[in-house]
Amino acid sequence: MHDVIDGRRGRQSDHVDVPLGGHVCFGYRDEDEYGLVLAQYAREGLDAGERVVCFVPAERRDLVFEVLLAAGHDPRDLQAAGRLHLCDAEHVYGAEVPDFSPERLIASLGSIVDRSLAAGHLAVRVFGEPPDVLRVPEVAAQWPGYEFRVELLAKSRPLRVLCAFDRSRVSREDAAIVAALHGGLPLEGSSALRISATEEGGVALRGELDLSGVELIRRVVLESLPALRAPVIDLSELRFADLAGSRTIQRLAEAMSERFGSVRISNPPRTLERVWELVGYPVGRVEISVPERASEIQL
Repeated sequence: MHDVIDGRRGRQSDHVDVPLGGHVCFGYRDEDEYGLVLAQYAREGLDAGERVVCFVPAERRDLVFEVLLAAGHDPRDLQAAGRLHLCDAEHVYGAEVPDFSPERLIASLGSIVDRSLAAGHLAVRVFGEPPDVLRVPEVAAQWPGYEFRVELLAKSRPLRVLCAFDRSRVSREDAAIVAALHGGLPLEGSSALRISATEEGGVALRGELDLSGVELIRRVVLESLPALRAPVIDLSELRFADLAGSRTIQRLAEAMSERFGSVRISNPPRTLERVWELVGYPVGRVEISVPERASEIQL
């Protein structure tokens, strides 16, 4: 998972910057941290004319009310005016395994954004905390793909999303997955790989891709192909890919070319270019787009 740490005080800052189109998470240690971040995030949205949407576990509902009241906003008045939409996460995400559907959730969130814009709100600001249903293996297996689709949606609408996670209840393995799928600063031990959506609706891989990230790409991107809007794999911030990572990128490109008819791999690291040159890649409907490098320009 990602954390927002204030190094001067050694504790989590109460300010989390979530730009429009952003999909960020923070890990909280206690209710005080939770409340500080929520209050700042909600207040900024309300002051900016955005609709605030909170998906939180039922046990957090009273805390959300207390936080907003302390920040000078009456939740009942906000709800009556349509400026606040507060839902129990268990109901939204589905308390039973058969009810969990990433497609339904994304369609519902998209509908909330559309209705909010029609009502005159400038954007939608989502605050979400996943419920304990994620402890169910069948649901947990689908969650990474759902998070990636949330980011794709955020890139296409006036939407920003902040996800909250209880640090004490997130395993080291799950923390690495959360870190790979959200913006922010990684916790100790988090994955070096970041999977995100590009502005046009393609895929961006950042950091380092080795064998540990291969399965995550399958769960996140390959299972979300229908949601992609652009045949682009952006590698401009990928620092390293081993042989397994290289082959995974090739498989991803082939799958996207089947989906779109062609695919563009942009700005791969030079080491990856050399590997592909040796093996005669790309072929067929895969194009590699490489910027001019100053050291290679012939005068």
